[in-house]
Amino acid sequence: MSGIDHLHIAKEQRFKALLLIIPAIAFVAVLAFYLKITSYEEKTVSSSRVLAVEPTPVPLKKLRVGNTEIDVEIASTNESRAKGLSDRAHLPENQGMLFTFATDNVVPPFWMKDMLIPIDIVWIDDGKIIQIDHNAEPEPGVANNKLKLYVPNQAVDYVLEVNAGFMKDHNLEVGTEIDLSTLGG
Repeated sequence: MSGIDHLHIAKEQRFKALLLIIPAIAFVAVLAFYLKITSYEEKTVSSSRVLAVEPTPVPLKKLRVGNTEIDVEIASTNESRAKGLSDRAHLPENQGMLFTFATDNVVPPFWMKDMLIPIDIVWIDDGKIIQIDHNAEPEPGVANNKLKLYVPNQAVDYVLEVNAGFMKDHNLEVGTEIDLSTLGG
């Protein structure tokens, strides 16, 4: 065998080895890319899931609605009113949130942004229920500008949010008196 033949055989063997190595490298690269993408997607999906937030315990006040006593969290700041009951997966029975407004003659719109539970929205003026929006349902996936707005028929002093069905279950209706003196301070 001549030197040229030997050189030709060596080149062929390197070429064959290269033909085996290139697919192996490509396979490893594709596998690494897939694993990276899968890991990223899992992180993205898990970080975009709606997480139910259990609220930090806050002092509750007693509110008497007709003959029914309700423990309420007070939402009296712009921040607490904007947050409301959003992101909560559960509202204990006989508990709610009372929204207070610093000025009279307020016609506040409410929506179900980031809400996870259905609620009754109770509109209060001069110590009486003037309107009830029963069973306001969460609207997951709906753009903010498409969310249903709940608005009272007249100005209100307070808005009470309780679990959906609470008002009917306790026979509380328009005209029922609210004893706000039990709130204290």
